[in-house]
Amino acid sequence: MGEKKQDEQGAGSTKSLSSSIKEQLSRELQQRSGSEAAAPAAAARPRVKAARKRPARGPVLKLTVGGIFRGFRRRAIMAFCQELSLLLECGMPLLKALRSLQARWDNPGFARMIGEIADSVENGRMLSQALEEHKHVFGSSLISMLRAGEKSGKLGQMLARVAEHGEHISAFKERIVGMMIYPILILVAAGGVIALVLNLLGKLEEFFGEFMEAGLPGPMQFLVNVGRLASGWGFWVTCVIVLVGVIVLWIVAMRIYAFRLLRDRILMRLPMVRHFVKQSALVNFSRVFSTLLHSGVPLPEALDAAHDAAQNEVVRLTIERVEEAVERGERITPSLRHGHVFPTVTYELSDVGEETGTLDRVFQRLADVYENKQRTELDMLGKLIQPAIVLCMAIIVGFIVYAFLATYLQLFQSLGA
Repeated sequence: MGEKKQDEQGAGSTKSLSSSIKEQLSRELQQRSGSEAAAPAAAARPRVKAARKRPARGPVLKLTVGGIFRGFRRRAIMAFCQELSLLLECGMPLLKALRSLQARWDNPGFARMIGEIADSVENGRMLSQALEEHKHVFGSSLISMLRAGEKSGKLGQMLARVAEHGEHISAFKERIVGMMIYPILILVAAGGVIALVLNLLGKLEEFFGEFMEAGLPGPMQFLVNVGRLASGWGFWVTCVIVLVGVIVLWIVAMRIYAFRLLRDRILMRLPMVRHFVKQSALVNFSRVFSTLLHSGVPLPEALDAAHDAAQNEVVRLTIERVEEAVERGERITPSLRHGHVFPTVTYELSDVGEETGTLDRVFQRLADVYENKQRTELDMLGKLIQPAIVLCMAIIVGFIVYAFLATYLQLFQSLGA
């Protein structure tokens, strides 16, 4: 009964969300002219199948330092896109803008990379083609968006949208890191105290052994055994080797498409994680997709460029089916519904966007709504993590106290006898 009520409440909230966004879209449509509303609709149903080179999805075992540490350069990449967009919108040619950024960039390594990009552009290559040589730094999704911006003649606007999208992702990741700092500090402090107590148990064992012929109680003996194990160098060396091995295997496995697909399928079925995973994929895909449509990119090319932004192989499979259906002349909404990945409100609002020619605004609204919902759920999760860690620490400390009390009680009984 409880699950049924929750489903009914969820359905009610979805309907209210759908109706509110529909009202906002209708008010916007009244302010727009008929020509503006018809242009996106015409772009939403292209008759010519665009030729696209799809990225390889097979197993790739090549590890690059740039791919591992890409997160550390995200801020620099977003600053590069933002400043380059500003220079282009001011009327500066692309090559001159790149040389200007190269001359005043603080990081020597990044400045050298900008110089290599400028050399490629000077040799007649497009910006997206020059960035392909540094794909391990910029990523395939960013390059696809810039390629679409070049085709539509709005490279400056696309660079600004890319920077804005990257700022959203960086802010979300920083929010997660900030949420985990306090629990990690608690775990480190508690681990240090527990390690100190276990280190002292060896001396206490000798003291208690002189008066207790029956031996130590079970809880205290367990702590003593743990202390002996943790005091040896072999234990810590083994832990380090296992940890490094797990990290290396995970990095290698993440380069294999089949493993990523299996991981995402498992995440999409976990009760407390699947909603968060779906919302993350929806936010990333919707922002990039709406940006491309707003820039005048045809629907098939926008789907293909936004494909990599989903960062979820299950969602990417659904988007691939949508691409195939759109290329056959079908509408996007029924194809999204067949995937059973996105929430119901996505289908309803996508249908409205196709009918009214505001598909870009619909997905922009969806990205904003689900990002706010994701932020709220993340705050709630952070509030639950701290009490859970405190509870675990209380259980561990309580067990240690119980072991000491049981030992002293048996010691007093031995002395009394």
